[in-house]
Amino acid sequence: MVTCRAADGGARLRVYTARYMLVVRGKERGQSKVEVRETALSPAEVIARVMQEAAERTGDPEPPVAVGPAVWFEGKEVTG
Repeated sequence: MVTCRAADGGARLRVYTARYMLVVRGKERGQSKVEVRETALSPAEVIARVMQEAAERTGDPEPPVAVGPAVWFEGKEVTG
């Protein structure tokens, strides 16, 4: 899940989910499919609560951690 501020500058965040599939068999072997879809517009507090509760349901002992663009683009200059 990825979030970004809404264009209107409000307190809500746009929520995006991504799906990735790599074909390992058949005629399309080695091809990948990627889908990114905007799925919600929500206050940041609600997103944090949903992520925490989802982590608790999975039994994961580590809480969810927010990461910035620098983590995704390590070694490249990130602005904004």
